[in-house]
Amino acid sequence: MIVTIVKSGTLYRAKLVSYEYAQMLVEEYPSAKIPISSEDSELINMFFDSALASLLDFLPQDISVSNEPMQVSITIPDNPLRNTSNNIGIDTGIKDYILNYILNEWYKLRNPDRCQFHITAMNKERENINRRINQRTEPVRRTQHPW
Repeated sequence: MIVTIVKSGTLYRAKLVSYEYAQMLVEEYPSAKIPISSEDSELINMFFDSALASLLDFLPQDISVSNEPMQVSITIPDNPLRNTSNNIGIDTGIKDYILNYILNEWYKLRNPDRCQFHITAMNKERENINRRINQRTEPVRRTQHPW
């Protein structure tokens, strides 16, 4: 299974989510710089790299990563006992984890009250990814020897 993460797509989603959140707070913080802008791309790229490192810390050790300038490809070995329908959930979970990590780091700088929401979302995605990677379609049967 190969998960391809396009950096520009992830950064666009982060900008979109931060802009929507800023629109909700426009009355409370009219002059606050909450949304991510194009000038912040270097900082957001740094957050992306940190998110990728954090992701690789909890994924199984037998994965391989190809980090290219425009995209990152994560290859997770197929397990014959894993349900193939979980692959979509793993793909989505990895992308959501990276998005929430970027937004968490951004809001640590701009709006610390919002950080807890993204920390909770990151932990939830981490649990979902691990559960889906380790979930089997059929139980492992071990033979028992009568003594």
